[in-house]
Amino acid sequence: MSSTYAPAGMPLMNCTPSQLEIRSVVGMGRANSTTQTELTAYFRRGHDEEIQHRVSSIAGGSSGVVALIGQPKSGMKRALWEAIRSSKPGMLAPLLDGWWIWPGTSPSDPRSLLARIGELPARTVLWLPNAARYLLDHGPEVGEQVARELRDLVYDARRGPVMVLLTLSQGDIHRLTASSSGAQAALSVHARQLLAGNVISVPDRFTEAEVVTARNSEDPRIVEAAEHSSDGYVIQYLVEAPDFQARFSLAGPVARAILQCLIDARIIGHDPWVRAQLVRAGALGYLPEWERARLGESWFEEAIDQLTACGVGETGMLLVRSGDDSGETATERMFRLNDYLECQFVTEAGRHALPAPHLWSSLFSFAAPGSLIPLGRECRRRGLIREAARFFLLVRNGATSAARRELADMMRGCGRFDEALDLHRAAAGSHVPAAVLAGGQILLEAGRPEAAAEWLGQAIGPGDAESLKLEAIAYVEAGQRQKAVEVYRRLAKGGDVNAAVVAAEMIAEESGYEKGVSFLSVQRSATGLNTLAGIAELVVEHVDEGRAVEWLRDHAQSGDADAYLVGADLLLGLGEIEEALQWCDHAIKLEVAGARIHAARMYARAGLSDTALAHAREAARRGEPQALAEVAKVHVERGLRRRAMECYADAASCGHDESWVSAAEQAAVLAEMSTAADYYRRARRAGSPQAAARIAVALCRSGPPETVHEALRWYVGVVESAGPDSVLPVAQFLRGDAATVAIEAYSARHGADLGTAMKWLAEGFASAARKATAANASLQESVNTAKFLGDVTPREFGGAVYWFEQAACYGYPAARVQAAELLLEFDRTSEALVLLREVQSTGLLRRTDPRLLVALIREKHFDEALAMIESELDVGETALIGDVVSALLRVDRTKDAMRLLSRAVDAGNVSARVILADRQVRQNRCDKALDHYLVAYCRGRADVWEKVERILKGNGDSTTLGELRMYGVTVEGKPSLPWTLEDLAGDLTAVGGDGQDRYRD
Repeated sequence: MSSTYAPAGMPLMNCTPSQLEIRSVVGMGRANSTTQTELTAYFRRGHDEEIQHRVSSIAGGSSGVVALIGQPKSGMKRALWEAIRSSKPGMLAPLLDGWWIWPGTSPSDPRSLLARIGELPARTVLWLPNAARYLLDHGPEVGEQVARELRDLVYDARRGPVMVLLTLSQGDIHRLTASSSGAQAALSVHARQLLAGNVISVPDRFTEAEVVTARNSEDPRIVEAAEHSSDGYVIQYLVEAPDFQARFSLAGPVARAILQCLIDARIIGHDPWVRAQLVRAGALGYLPEWERARLGESWFEEAIDQLTACGVGETGMLLVRSGDDSGETATERMFRLNDYLECQFVTEAGRHALPAPHLWSSLFSFAAPGSLIPLGRECRRRGLIREAARFFLLVRNGATSAARRELADMMRGCGRFDEALDLHRAAAGSHVPAAVLAGGQILLEAGRPEAAAEWLGQAIGPGDAESLKLEAIAYVEAGQRQKAVEVYRRLAKGGDVNAAVVAAEMIAEESGYEKGVSFLSVQRSATGLNTLAGIAELVVEHVDEGRAVEWLRDHAQSGDADAYLVGADLLLGLGEIEEALQWCDHAIKLEVAGARIHAARMYARAGLSDTALAHAREAARRGEPQALAEVAKVHVERGLRRRAMECYADAASCGHDESWVSAAEQAAVLAEMSTAADYYRRARRAGSPQAAARIAVALCRSGPPETVHEALRWYVGVVESAGPDSVLPVAQFLRGDAATVAIEAYSARHGADLGTAMKWLAEGFASAARKATAANASLQESVNTAKFLGDVTPREFGGAVYWFEQAACYGYPAARVQAAELLLEFDRTSEALVLLREVQSTGLLRRTDPRLLVALIREKHFDEALAMIESELDVGETALIGDVVSALLRVDRTKDAMRLLSRAVDAGNVSARVILADRQVRQNRCDKALDHYLVAYCRGRADVWEKVERILKGNGDSTTLGELRMYGVTVEGKPSLPWTLEDLAGDLTAVGGDGQDRYRD
């Protein structure tokens, strides 16, 4: 070796984050400061401990691989960087002092890796983020060669220690490890072995507890991300949000028009991927005429290049993929908003909005085929019936039948029965069962039973049983009972015993019960249907029980042994217990199916427990353990808990698994904790949170404090759910030490810290308090007086507030906000305001948080509250208006409330429009309210339709109501003029579609 030899790579301690593709975080509001470090303060999460353990083990001298699996921008590179730059335990010296890293500047490529891997010295970190670049992107042969060389390096003790660090996406890991066969399997064996046992999953989202902790970070950038990220995507916000915000606000008019076109298309139901033709045509409409006149020939391509270019993160404002066409130009591709923009402008802001008026024509012309049905559904939900119908009519090829069904269902819901029927006519003529059934339902709903029966007569196949049943019903409604009987006869021949019984009842009404009995007897002998119970019911209805018993006796003695069981049930109902038991005995001797179960239950009811148990055990021996459970049920009814428990346990031991739960419940009533727990453990799949709760409650009610504590530990330990609803069943027992027991059990069961466990208990108490309050209100309403119980604050309320405060002291500061919310909910406003001000002083609460504003208004700090609200409205923020206006109206500040509502309505806030309309209804200004409701309806507030109906019914305006139901509303929120599907189909044909032919099919 030459004396001038230099190892591959560079000293690890000389490496900077940017050399390893770890991006700095800049441009985030208050965090945009020249004093900030390149990286944010690191926030340790659950997976960091395992990463650190693996890295420390390798640093100790044993070569190894650490592969992190997660979504892009989930913090995998940063987690690895923190681990390799950590200190030795209890010391300031770096853990990997003296180590090298390759490549010194990432990324490299697989050929460079293969060329240099033989030169890597011991104590080298191979930094391979986005390892698909080395293992997948250059083909399977190259990837497998890289994997083999890495394995050789790790396994060669003479060259160690070395540390191989990789990051992969879930898709990458699937491609590398998915089972395959033949040559493909041979090309992935080394990659699989390289990853085996070395994978650590990195969640892409922070947990709720992690988000709250992040809000207390010393780094303002983390605090901002935790406050504003959605669904725990804190890292993604840190990386991308500042860039996306800046790029969106600074976008030029053409780029902004393209983005708004995509946003509007998504709002009305288009799938995320949108055709370039739609984007191009739709975007032009957002530009003023003078701006369109300035556009060059390549305006669209230039704007798309700008929007798809990556910024600080690894994603552009738009994502792009090839569409159905194979060309390379931008007009032949499909685009979608990135996840951040989708969340900000569609998921959150777009629920109560409509597309710009000009975009509809582009949607009709260029919407992706797979989006036509979703677009139609969303329009239907908003009452835009005409637009929905156009989208459904545009569907072609393989989805035509599905679209026709959607359109027919919509027409039926609108009361336009003839048009709905026409859409099923062709398929029904071809005897398609679903079309035959749907058409029959439409005609029956339209009050045309004769036509329905004729239509349903098209059913011919074995899968048409539902249509046949409906045909029979149609004949009955049409008064053609004989034809109905014939249809029921057909169903009976197909094995439908209920149809046979109905036919017999109709025959009995027309020709006497003997004819009905004869019909069922023939069915019994000809088809094997068990019509005996139907015969007995028919005889009882038309004669009496005694005659039914005689008929069954004769029939049983003639060789139909099943009649003994039917007769036994009838005799038991008559109180003839001894004879009923004799009939059961006959059935047992003749080995009638289910006879021993019947006998076990009947003997138990007769008080002959030993005989009942003997029959039940014999039935269990023959594979019917439910017989023991039947005996146990009778014991429960009689209060014989221990006998019931033993019977249930026997049934379970014989294979009736659900009986373990019942046995456990009986053991709980007997205060036998260990027995109850053991039985429930054996229940396996038969166990449920509800059953566990019943057992815990029974134990808590029947035992001393020690048993209560033990029961609570057991209950929290076996219930899978970590949600607060699991507190509800046992909330009444969680007093004093019992609450502490539950918290410790929860912490142990779910591996949670005490603060999280306290929050769980507090949220459970809060739910219990709300439930108790609702029950109190319901009881007061039932006795028609508000003075019956008074304004009772549930005991659980105090427990919830106390434990929220305790959770805040144990590392969950946001719990104080939850406590304040509860105080507001139960009208403890002054306490809530004090608490909210304290929380705000820590930086955990926005200055204009709606909870704080509501508390200020209720405590009559009007000037302060109104100033903050006005400042929000000045910048277009209207989300808090609903809570604020309700609070103002509650304290009789009507003028202020109306002024704020008007501003919010003018700014496009649909919820404010509904609140205003609700108030107008109370003021008997229903015409004004109706206008607002219809606008809200077409903008996505489907819940206001009931209010529209109420107003029109109250005004006696059935004409307008009927027209709204039939024709819907316009995109302006006005009642639509009458139109027909034929008209729409003709319009589509005129513009080159094939809607008319499809409609007429």
